[in-house]
Amino acid sequence: MLSSPFRIVLEQTVTAIATVADSSEKLFANYYPHFMPHLKNILVTANTPAYRMLRGKTMECISLIGIAVGKEVFASDAADVMAMLQAAQQVEMDPDDPQISYMLAAWARMCEILGDDFIPYLGIVMPPLLRSVKLEAKLMFLEETDDVNDLDGGAENWEVVGVADKRIGIKTSVLEEKKTACEMLNIYVTQLKAGFAEYVEPVTAIMLELLEFAFDETVRSRAASTLPALLTAALEHEQLKPHVPQMWAMFHPALLKAAAQESELEVLSWQVEALKDCIDIVGRDQLTEAFLIELAKGIVEWLEECEARYQERLQERDEEDFDQDAAVKLQEDEQHDVQIIQEVAHLMHSLFNALTVEFLPIFDQMLQYFLRMLSPDRPPTDRQWSLCVFDDLVEACGPESVRYAEHFVPFMLQYIKDTHPYVRQAAAYGMGVMASVEGGAYVETCKLALPHLMEVVQSEDARTYGNREATENAISAILKIVKNEAHGFPLATSLPSILQWLPITEDAEEADYIYSYLCDLIAEGNPAMVATPDNLVRFVEVVTTSIATPVMPIDSETGQKIALTLNGMRGQSPEQMQAIMGQLQPETQTKLTALFSASTA
Repeated sequence: MLSSPFRIVLEQTVTAIATVADSSEKLFANYYPHFMPHLKNILVTANTPAYRMLRGKTMECISLIGIAVGKEVFASDAADVMAMLQAAQQVEMDPDDPQISYMLAAWARMCEILGDDFIPYLGIVMPPLLRSVKLEAKLMFLEETDDVNDLDGGAENWEVVGVADKRIGIKTSVLEEKKTACEMLNIYVTQLKAGFAEYVEPVTAIMLELLEFAFDETVRSRAASTLPALLTAALEHEQLKPHVPQMWAMFHPALLKAAAQESELEVLSWQVEALKDCIDIVGRDQLTEAFLIELAKGIVEWLEECEARYQERLQERDEEDFDQDAAVKLQEDEQHDVQIIQEVAHLMHSLFNALTVEFLPIFDQMLQYFLRMLSPDRPPTDRQWSLCVFDDLVEACGPESVRYAEHFVPFMLQYIKDTHPYVRQAAAYGMGVMASVEGGAYVETCKLALPHLMEVVQSEDARTYGNREATENAISAILKIVKNEAHGFPLATSLPSILQWLPITEDAEEADYIYSYLCDLIAEGNPAMVATPDNLVRFVEVVTTSIATPVMPIDSETGQKIALTLNGMRGQSPEQMQAIMGQLQPETQTKLTALFSASTA
């Protein structure tokens, strides 16, 4: 086979197998024994330079198959494959050898497959990986008249970038190897956590330096996203845990500096996300006043720049020569800003969670930007993420949030029925949060909201694709409103309708809340539930249908609560449970019977 002149066909065949495995995932296990021996044979026998690309693609294919079928299926070949990769790594390769990037990626996938069992191999894979990530970019300064085709290897081996007013050619093989190494390091530290402890310090130093790597945005993005993973690795390791504050003290000024000078919007969104993830890890105690002041300046600057670009796009759309090509370009630019605003909103969520009311004086500095984004004439994504910020404000600050109510409540009420489902979802979620605030601060608001929420749930397209999440948030909000007697909507009157709107199929958070509360009604013997046979039947039907689904895993806390509730009902009144089962659909009866059998096994 390997002597065939159709080497390229063989390479494409291996790539096709990898694509099929990656797409079919566990289903590929049926074909695993037919392909794996031949792929391993290629690595053993295809040793000449002509087959370098084939070997690289085979490494990729084997590792992707391993990811697809999982550790148990791959286990019998794992040791052989690791030995082959180790042998390949010991062969001196030309800097342009395509095997290098494929091999680095294959090692990282092996880490994903093996988990902690990969830790003993770190001593093998890390030295060359650290060399790759430290590679200096091979540069060529170009004059305006220079033709990249005249460079060594031709245009396909060079990438031309503009830095300041210079044209710089960068050897792509070196850049690709460096990018791949960054991505692989990210995978190792993310997967192994405390098991990566030995390399936390050197990788930290490298990633901090690469935050400002001028020649490639992927390198800068991966450097930023690796910092939170390094914090987690240190936090989970007994000896390194005391050093987490010092690491954070290095990380946040470096991230803020990199974000302040970043010109690529996609990279900026990664940097903002990294700040958010780091804050989630280090917690309130590490958020100093000095850091928060600098972070607030950064957030305001990012929002101001997004606003400036938004206004520029509006002006461009009004120009006479605006055409379809320009529209596509503007849409791409807008997507970058949407991503930044989304990451800023996530960052605000983390800050509110960590600081609660302490964050309000800082939030006041950026309030105007989020209020501006609430305007009906703004893009729906602006309105969505601004609503999410106010949702977080109410959730974190409770009654203290009332001081901002005049700013956001009118929009929250208006957007419950917005034409865009993700705007409706954010507004409905916010109503549920307000209904849960103690002290009756939002009683009148909830009274006004309830008819709108019911209209959303009862609309003809409430359960169509794209609308379900918003509908489920509206159902949860209604339940939270009627649960509080101060709102004046008796539970007994509303519960039959709420039960008919179930089950929850998309939103795991709302499923947790709703099903847990319904179980509580059963446990406390609430007449609204237990005194109405139809409600009991519907409850059993809904929770039985929902348990052991993606939104309600049976081993989750609420899943276990459902199982205990159903078993309790059967134990207290076997006759009543038998009568209820007789009113269920056959498939629901079968599932409930299996649930009872599993609980007594």
